[in-house]
Amino acid sequence: MLKHATNILQGSEYPTASLVLPTLDALIRHMNPQYKLETRQRKAQQFSAAMRVAREKLFKDAVRRFQRMELHRLEDFVIAMMLDPRFANPGKSLKGLSAWQLVSQSGETQGALTDARCFEMLRLVYDGNYKATDLATPTSTSTGGTPSTKRQAAQHFASDDDSSDDDALGPATIDDELDKYHTAVNQLSTSARKLLDPLEWWATNAANFPSVARMARNYLGCPASTGGLERMFSALGRNHDDFRKSTLEATMETRMQVRYNYK
Repeated sequence: MLKHATNILQGSEYPTASLVLPTLDALIRHMNPQYKLETRQRKAQQFSAAMRVAREKLFKDAVRRFQRMELHRLEDFVIAMMLDPRFANPGKSLKGLSAWQLVSQSGETQGALTDARCFEMLRLVYDGNYKATDLATPTSTSTGGTPSTKRQAAQHFASDDDSSDDDALGPATIDDELDKYHTAVNQLSTSARKLLDPLEWWATNAANFPSVARMARNYLGCPASTGGLERMFSALGRNHDDFRKSTLEATMETRMQVRYNYK
């Protein structure tokens, strides 16, 4: 469990951002000294004294770093999780939901992370940037200037087939599209969630929630960490050493492409 969680959080498996909060939540719960690990025979496994001490230290550090998180750092992960049908119900996907505390950048407590708070984060971004009314009029501006960055991103990631969906949508379907998505995913059983492939689910249901699908394309494509990018910078530094300072940019770019694509 710890090895799998570590691989996800450091980005060595290149997961998406929607897995971050469920992984952190499971890690914190399993590291709790009070947690009892059961074998397949349903017998509680006893931990050694050294293991109990290690688990207790990991638990305290994880709670300190992750369960009291700044709201602006947590928002994108919450939205990504809510757009993944496996985790769209935080009460079920985050077993320790009530323990997650939100704080401002100044350190002031902003309350607990609740189901309603998660949906509120999703709703605010959706209403501001992804509603079909906004996307149907790309020349409109956010505050009298150019279109918002997120709206441009949504238009960029939208496929050619989506243009017909905008014309077909009427005002009656726009306002409650996010609610319909939320209702649909909450009707999934626990067993169905475990076997669900989010990409296949969205491929099947994108036509039912076209505006939410645009939002999902953006957020579900976000990597969980910058680990891969950091490793690329390190590799670039090793390839651009003192003996290769005069290497052309095009040559260096080709070399890095070969390094990461050749197997």
